[in-house]
Amino acid sequence: MGDQLSDLRGWRVEWRNSTIKEYQLVNATGMILLNIFKNINWCSVLVDHVISEYQRGVNCSLIHNDSESEGAKILKILETSAETEVLMAEMSPELLTSFATYKSKLEESELVEGQAYAVSGLIPMNSGSEILYLQARGSTTKWKPLSPLAMESFEPFFCPQKSMKLSNLGESSLSSEFDIAAYVVYVGEVYTASHQKKQWVFVTDDSISDLQSGLSNSLLAISFCSPSIDDDSFAPINSNLVGSMVGFCNLIKKPKDQMNHLWVAEATENSAYHLNFNPSISHLKSAGASVQAWAKTSNSIINELRKKVLFVTGNCEG
Repeated sequence: MGDQLSDLRGWRVEWRNSTIKEYQLVNATGMILLNIFKNINWCSVLVDHVISEYQRGVNCSLIHNDSESEGAKILKILETSAETEVLMAEMSPELLTSFATYKSKLEESELVEGQAYAVSGLIPMNSGSEILYLQARGSTTKWKPLSPLAMESFEPFFCPQKSMKLSNLGESSLSSEFDIAAYVVYVGEVYTASHQKKQWVFVTDDSISDLQSGLSNSLLAISFCSPSIDDDSFAPINSNLVGSMVGFCNLIKKPKDQMNHLWVAEATENSAYHLNFNPSISHLKSAGASVQAWAKTSNSIINELRKKVLFVTGNCEG
């Protein structure tokens, strides 16, 4: 390996010492995000994950001016890492302070579904349709929550988000949106079809209690795709998420795969996934804890589900 592995939006991962196997993630000013002195195989996986997350280049939509700050970069890594505690343990006091400051500012400005706001600083984007599109300009756009008294002037319209379980997915209608806390069983490779980049992710939850009840309807296949094959913004799901509990929001229910007994959903531009249950997805917190507890005692079920996915995708061995 060379002295420098990759340049990533002002950061780079460096191989520092071949004797003690040390990595550093540093920026142009020399600030160190983390040092890793772990086993080289585990270390390589983690660094590959960090590189992948920076290549995604996801911007924070609420505080645009801070999206390139140190705190925002740290938050993005932590939100999509299955090794959150390890990463935070390796951070310097300066970076922990930067992260805490940014997190506090983000939480103060986090929008809450069902809350009415008085918004200023919005800019019209286009016209010519029945929908008015407005663009928020980072910290110059102000979101002021209305008081309960002022909200009484609005007719009730809000239907709060709820956590869906696979055992109840049949109750929702086709093309409806749903949120789910799920265990990632398998992450497929990115492939090209119909001039799009596509990827399938297979997940499950605690709806299945034992193998005797069978594996039918215990898997959800989620389709991710880009608008076009040339779309560089397409961010594949990292295979390191296999074995993690993830909260998926705003998935679209699609027709069931009757042949393979799979639930099917589509991730759109409005969909999102989270590893940490921040206030905006608190409705998934209880379900997520239940899935995590189930996964710890269900290795045999998970292994059988993984075998089923490999058979369905044509990647089974032997």
